[in-house]
Amino acid sequence: MCLTGLFSIALGIVFGSLFVGLVTTCFGFLLCLMTTRLGGNPTITALASVSFAVGILVATIIYFGYMSDYGMPYWVTGLDDMMLENDARQCVAKGYYSVYDMVNGTTSREQLHNTKGYVIFLSYLIRIGEMLDGYHTMVPRIINIFLLDTIALLVVRLFLEKHEKEQKIACLLFCFIALFPNLLYIASHVYRDVMAAFFLVVVYYIFDRKWKASRTVPFVCITALVLFCAYWVRESLLIFLIGIILVSIIFKLPKRTRRRQIRVVSFTVAVVCIVVVAFTLVQFGDTIIYYLTRYTERLSSSESGIVAAIYSLPLLPFGILARFVAYLITPFYYATVFNVGEWITSTYAICSVVISFGTVYLVSQYYYLVKGWFADRKVVMITILLVIGIVLTTFGYRHVVMIYPFLFLAIIEGKMALGAFDNRKLFMQPVIIGCLYVAFFAIMFIV
Repeated sequence: MCLTGLFSIALGIVFGSLFVGLVTTCFGFLLCLMTTRLGGNPTITALASVSFAVGILVATIIYFGYMSDYGMPYWVTGLDDMMLENDARQCVAKGYYSVYDMVNGTTSREQLHNTKGYVIFLSYLIRIGEMLDGYHTMVPRIINIFLLDTIALLVVRLFLEKHEKEQKIACLLFCFIALFPNLLYIASHVYRDVMAAFFLVVVYYIFDRKWKASRTVPFVCITALVLFCAYWVRESLLIFLIGIILVSIIFKLPKRTRRRQIRVVSFTVAVVCIVVVAFTLVQFGDTIIYYLTRYTERLSSSESGIVAAIYSLPLLPFGILARFVAYLITPFYYATVFNVGEWITSTYAICSVVISFGTVYLVSQYYYLVKGWFADRKVVMITILLVIGIVLTTFGYRHVVMIYPFLFLAIIEGKMALGAFDNRKLFMQPVIIGCLYVAFFAIMFIV
């Protein structure tokens, strides 16, 4: 606790912002309380505090790196992080206090904004900052780091309820999520994606472990609140959350009736989907086609030959499969990785290299993911459904945050099922996969 306070004071001095110091203090203490409330052991409590500090340090390094390279805390003018903060400032200036104010806004951008909830959230941070010594862009980044650590805590809690004695592996799982470089990089920006992932994990946590008949009313209220907030942060999240709820309910059924119920539910859902899709296409066909093809048209002419080739394929029968695979093995910035001279030319180049090595490690672990299907089919099924939903609408790298918590949990389950933590002979398979992955991109770079 004392170290958290000292760290917060130091951070406030570095940024010259009382607001930054107070936010770090509040969320640091809250994280410590959560580890105790969730029954975490002292090691996980210490890891949570360390990972929170490390995450903020990474965000700080990226912040000052961008300031040094570009004179602003963003690496490209006009990207989402800058625009979201600008939109939030406009909401404050116009006196908007809810998403419905944006729905009835004075401009088409406000009315059609795809993340009204997150903009309003930022607007309240700006208002709070103005009551102190002013808003600072580090504040939402610190909150993102907190949400990332909270995601890790919830996933670890789920793991420990199934494997109570595997405390060391639980610590590894926490580090896998909270300190994974690809996740830390995204959390170090003013993006909505970490919050979106938080909503997904919260709903999974509630339906997987905490649903009790005696607490139906609180359960329904919390779920409804999460669904409401998630919808306004990212509209498609509502579909993903409903999918997680349905899968969780199905797997709660007794094994004898599960198969029959799965067939009934699947048939019912299929019929409903066909009717809804048919009606939607008739009523809003042009809008839907635009939404599904907006990334395809842009990425099919991308400078990256691999991305362009994948998005030039028709969606069916092979296009969706190609996108599915590509999403799980990217990003890998081979043009930078295989050109060592560019590694330290900018903050963005350094981040690209680190992220690429993070992807190499993740891909090497897919050897265990296959076994994870047999160890925990539910989490693997949810991962697959999320990837399919995402690749149909976008290829944004940031959105991968939403699948990582489930993906990491499935990998750990697979490693346990194979006994990989005790059998060192299984170490070579992931190494070979990682080497083949790098070799593939090396060939692409040379060609």
